Amino acid sequence: MDFSKIREALETSYKALLREAGQETSGFENISQAEEEYLQGLSHATSVGKEYLRYRK
Repeated sequence: MDFSKIREALETSYKALLREAGQETSGFENISQAEEEYLQGLSHATSVGKEYLRYRK
């Protein structure tokens, strides 16, 4: 369970999409969905509510 690597990958992908803005906006939606799923998984693994994990880096 290495959630920090998943988080880093999401952030890297988001930054890459920002650099290429205007290409395809559905990528941002996919990143948002992936982040939600990441938070769900982390919440399940740690027994900490998603609403608290959002503000944690």
